[in-house]
Amino acid sequence: MPPATLVTEPKNVVIVAEDQLAATSEASVGPPEHQKPLFEVL
Repeated sequence: MPPATLVTEPKNVVIVAEDQLAATSEASVGPPEHQKPLFEVL
């Protein structure tokens, strides 16, 4: 197992995970009605 693959594979997995989190967060953030009360509470 060359180290290059071991280094690139985890990076790709992290990038995919970040993309999924970004997509889910954008979907949940979509409606402003849900965001206003959250910010007010914080």
